[in-house]
Amino acid sequence: MPDEVKQPEILGFRERPQWLLVLLLVLAGQFGIAVKWLGGFESGSHQFGNEPITSGEYPLRLYHAGLGAATLRDNFGATCYDPNFQAGYPKTPIFDSAARPLEPMLACWHDASQWPTASKWFILSMVLAVPLVMCAVARGFRIPAMASILVALGGAALCWMNPVLTLLLRGRIDLFCLGLAILLFLGGLARYATQPGLTAWLQLAVASVVGWYVHPVGWATLLPAVACYYVFNAPRHGLAWHLGSAAVLVVGVGLNLWWLGEWFCFWWMRGSAGDALGHNMGELAPPDFSTPILQFSSWPLLVGAVIGLVLMMKRERRGAVAVLLLTVAGAIAMTRLAEWWPWLNREGAIHATALIPAVLLIPNAFAIAQVCKSMAVLPVGVVLVCGFFALHAWSADVSAFVGPVLPKPTALTIGWGEAETEFIGMMRKHTTREARILMEELPGECLALLPVTTGRMFLGGLDCSSNTEAAFLSLRNNTFAGRCLSEITVEEQRQAMRKYNIGWVLCRSPTALQFWSRLPGAETVATSKNSGTTLLKLPHRPSFVLSGTATVEVIERSRIVLTNVVPDAEGLLKLSFHYQKQLHAGPMVQEVLSEKDLHDPMPFLTLKVPGNVSRVVIGWERY
Repeated sequence: MPDEVKQPEILGFRERPQWLLVLLLVLAGQFGIAVKWLGGFESGSHQFGNEPITSGEYPLRLYHAGLGAATLRDNFGATCYDPNFQAGYPKTPIFDSAARPLEPMLACWHDASQWPTASKWFILSMVLAVPLVMCAVARGFRIPAMASILVALGGAALCWMNPVLTLLLRGRIDLFCLGLAILLFLGGLARYATQPGLTAWLQLAVASVVGWYVHPVGWATLLPAVACYYVFNAPRHGLAWHLGSAAVLVVGVGLNLWWLGEWFCFWWMRGSAGDALGHNMGELAPPDFSTPILQFSSWPLLVGAVIGLVLMMKRERRGAVAVLLLTVAGAIAMTRLAEWWPWLNREGAIHATALIPAVLLIPNAFAIAQVCKSMAVLPVGVVLVCGFFALHAWSADVSAFVGPVLPKPTALTIGWGEAETEFIGMMRKHTTREARILMEELPGECLALLPVTTGRMFLGGLDCSSNTEAAFLSLRNNTFAGRCLSEITVEEQRQAMRKYNIGWVLCRSPTALQFWSRLPGAETVATSKNSGTTLLKLPHRPSFVLSGTATVEVIERSRIVLTNVVPDAEGLLKLSFHYQKQLHAGPMVQEVLSEKDLHDPMPFLTLKVPGNVSRVVIGWERY
């Protein structure tokens, strides 16, 4: 083994530090493309200003990450009660796991008004990490510095092609981070098998902590590859190696125990692939396994991978080959499994195919290093290709020239559009926080930042694709709360208006406008010319108290404060908020009860009080 380590083909950056300068070229190119993708240089401070990213599901990610960051900073927890949507629902690690990677970043950013800026810097750092991670992975498989640069370049290019770009455009930053963690872990496994030491162990530990944090279920799919790795390598090592391997799991799980307990407690919120309203989370195009490969470099990538795997076998690297093949097979199996197992997140499983071309870069680089190691022109070619990639990012002429090979990625949308800005202004001007706004949802949109932008509370608008119980109360597709509008009577409309304290309805279709306009006393207070949106004011006396009397002083994430509380004849105070068993209230509150509703899967919050109470505070209790 020592003689093999000294062979020229496995010389790394310590022996060839000049290749670090070439890696900087790749990073410069990646940075240039990423900045354009985030809005372009011409937008100036706009791209890293306080305007939020409004593409895909980014508003939802930022909204939930903000809730999570505030909770993390206040009590080192991962769950809280959000009263701004759906009459109150629990924000948990399950409900929006894709926001979790962003939460520690926002927790360090104390000024909440700067969170949109922080989110952009986080996304930029993720994209810039791709070449570095791919380079570390290549070195873990003992690929020389020059070929490792090719792996870094390939990873950077892959970042701007389908299906990886789809992850970024949709806002699935959890799956993107998970992919980086898996790749880093694979490189660490290869390094720890042949060169066990602190560097390899730290690479494994960091990847394990990140993997368990961003996506525990996805991370657990590595088990077959890890088991195979252990079978191949365990007999060749002593007790220290085995203890180090076990310590990786202990550190990964141990540093995540603070939130994994809450994750398990709220597992029920995952729901199924299709909810009671018929909204199927799996309404995506059938998986095409050839797409992530063919769009990257066509069949030469597959041919090169086969050659590389054969050469790795000849070099006595059977364990590394097995790990790579099992990872690819696992990604394909996950996608196939999602087609018939409804409890599996089909979207995430389909995106697992993005891992395939990234993994295949490793044997390709090994093949290039072995087959072309005697070609003196190869280093010059690598430098030229990396330089060309950097020029593509910074030069419009070069970018147009290489467009057919590496097309310009679709830029993210920064800030609200004209139509959204108009009806946001309508809500600010014509509504208050005394009642909720029922908003008709349109397919494919995400307006989760409306409470932050307007300071109002909403029914609908949080997540159109959600399949949790909180998504029941929505106005969309000519239905309200899961029922066709034509089946709902005027009296049932009045009951819903009272029960959910609906003061206004934002109608965005003629059917919804006609349905809510039939209520006697409903009036149009504003109309958007650009989007055809109509804001109706309903004939309703605003109140969040359904039985008894009280003054609602404060409604926020950490607490709901009631004053001058007078219960009804039964000693109960019924509120227009959904019940969660983690809610607690005091002082002078005998019991926090759940009031079941015939048409709502989520019960309502009821307080049992002995008599008149001057002040009651409702808070969220951690597990």
